[in-house]
Amino acid sequence: MAAAFFWRLFLVYELFGEPSGCGSCLVASSAISDAPFLISWIALSWFGFTTNFRLISRLCRVISVVSLLLYVADIYVMSAFFTRLYVTWVINVGATPGIVFDYLKSSSPLALAAFLFLFGMLITALFFKPKKHFFNPTAFYYLVPLVAVSSIAATQFQTQYVHAWATDNVFVTSQFSGVSSRYSDEYLGSFANQFESIPSCREGLDKQQDVIVLILESWSAYHSDTWGGAISWTPELDSISKKSMLFQRTIAGGFNTNQGLMSIISGVPLLSPLTSLFSRKAFEPAWGWDYTLPKQLASGGYRTAFLTSGDLSFHGKAAWIEHAAFDYIEGHDASVYEGHPRRHFNAAPDDVLFSRAVDYWNDHSDVSEPLAIVVESVSSHTPFIHPLTGEKGEEPVIRYMDEVTGSFFRSLESAGYFSHGGLLLIASDHRSMTVIREEEGRLFGDWAPALVPMLIYSEDIRPRTIGRVVHQSDITPSLAGALTEQGCGYPGWRNLFREDPGETNSCVFHASGTDWEKLLVFCDRGYGVIKLDGDQSRFLVTDSISASDQQILLKKVAYFRSEAQANSEEYLSSQ
Repeated sequence: MAAAFFWRLFLVYELFGEPSGCGSCLVASSAISDAPFLISWIALSWFGFTTNFRLISRLCRVISVVSLLLYVADIYVMSAFFTRLYVTWVINVGATPGIVFDYLKSSSPLALAAFLFLFGMLITALFFKPKKHFFNPTAFYYLVPLVAVSSIAATQFQTQYVHAWATDNVFVTSQFSGVSSRYSDEYLGSFANQFESIPSCREGLDKQQDVIVLILESWSAYHSDTWGGAISWTPELDSISKKSMLFQRTIAGGFNTNQGLMSIISGVPLLSPLTSLFSRKAFEPAWGWDYTLPKQLASGGYRTAFLTSGDLSFHGKAAWIEHAAFDYIEGHDASVYEGHPRRHFNAAPDDVLFSRAVDYWNDHSDVSEPLAIVVESVSSHTPFIHPLTGEKGEEPVIRYMDEVTGSFFRSLESAGYFSHGGLLLIASDHRSMTVIREEEGRLFGDWAPALVPMLIYSEDIRPRTIGRVVHQSDITPSLAGALTEQGCGYPGWRNLFREDPGETNSCVFHASGTDWEKLLVFCDRGYGVIKLDGDQSRFLVTDSISASDQQILLKKVAYFRSEAQANSEEYLSSQ
């Protein structure tokens, strides 16, 4: 426990204290926040090994080891993904222990050894029988007031800081209740007729072009000066963007891959489920939605496919992809990946996946029946290990991603994909799950955690830069509207192909990865932060969003969240 505690303090200092110039105050804040947990842990452990009551002794030992396991896991998650460990992750990710084991084995053998050691301690705690008990009630009673005093200190003497989520202890961060607070029927009824009904459908162009949607793992705006970043690790993508429709201000629906897939493939614009963290299912609230990309394209005569080299069993992805209604789904176990090196999520290198995608189009393209393929890359996922050389580091991995994407583009050209009218949309699933660099924060400000690149290329699209705010959830209705007779989405969806949308102040949403009760709001002319709390939801931060617009946005959030949740719950209860 002492080693884990000092590891956490060092991590807080390295990630936040040193860059902020307040290292000592943030380390002290973390120590004060963790003190109630640490003292309680000492009391449980001591009581578990000294009491004469065998059942209570065993229970205390198990709780202390499980608590230590969660504490260490939380530290690892913060160091690897720049977020915290949440109860729902433990439940959903724990359903695929084999993939978690392989991920740790390839990315952090030391962390894997630590977790295996703790699991061994858990087994020992279950069956250990002390030969002699040394229980001293007087000593135990001293620990009770220490827990109380430290708990009061943890709530009263905290440093106010934008990344306070990092200094809170793991049990505090998991106690989000506002995000699962339901809206009352009275509140929802007060604006029942104020918004357009869901879905909102518009007449389409019915172009019937083949389309490939390439989702690049962790591709971020700061990786390229083309998208306003301070570095240039993506020359191939920059080159493609110069002859494409480039979207300068695309907002991701959330901070992880599942949220990116929900936004892009389903078109659900708001990803903050109303279920409690203990009962939340993977891919909520995007179940039961009848207007996913494959469903809308299928209605226009398309055949659809989803290709990835990653393991689809992780986090319930296979079930949701099937629910989205792709005609063909392929993952890591496809024969084409046999004999190739594997990294995290059992994925073969992206260059093999991209070659497979070109071959799939060649084998299935048919002018009488258009084809839509979604390709999800994996190799650029944290912890950034080059899939071919094993070199560790973000820059070499992002450069590899860029290089193979450029090769993919040229392969499509050589195969005649574009000359046959094919359309290519390249988007990121989310910003990289890493700490926001000082320069990135200076360039992008409040937009930094949510801003991702996106481009669309075909031979009939005029190259240009789009400066208005758009969202990942606009991809599905926009593609359906361009390629079939109609496009459907949530009210207010932005048509990516519309040449001149006119004077707008459209607002979109991003589910925070550091505080699940916060919803970030990005507008053409404004920014805000909403604290989710049912009928009591409110803006915590506003910049150029009027009071009347704030009320409209709060109502829209309630409407969208409630409708999406109702769809999800109805579908899941029927399964």
